[in-house]
Amino acid sequence: MNKIGAFLNRQPLIRGIFAYSVIWPAAVVIEERFLAKKDELPVEKMVRYSTYAAFYVAPTLNVWLRTAKFLYPKSTMSHTFRKVALEQVTYTPFALTSFLFLM
Repeated sequence: MNKIGAFLNRQPLIRGIFAYSVIWPAAVVIEERFLAKKDELPVEKMVRYSTYAAFYVAPTLNVWLRTAKFLYPKSTMSHTFRKVALEQVTYTPFALTSFLFLM
């Protein structure tokens, strides 16, 4: 397990692909089972969300995080607030628009 963890720490994109391809379909399960109270799970929707998260969200978010770290490399409050502000006006509108049009 340590070798897998070490590999995933060296490869943040691969780690993101694995994480998001599990988290997004899990959200669909929670939505359908607990919020909508449906008995059957929409497998097609789960596959669509998993694919979108793994092959679109993970790479774009990885690029954004690397860019933000390049622009604001320090871990100070000032840099953190700048990253948040920049994300709110650049990445977030892009991500929401992409989700609405592609999903």
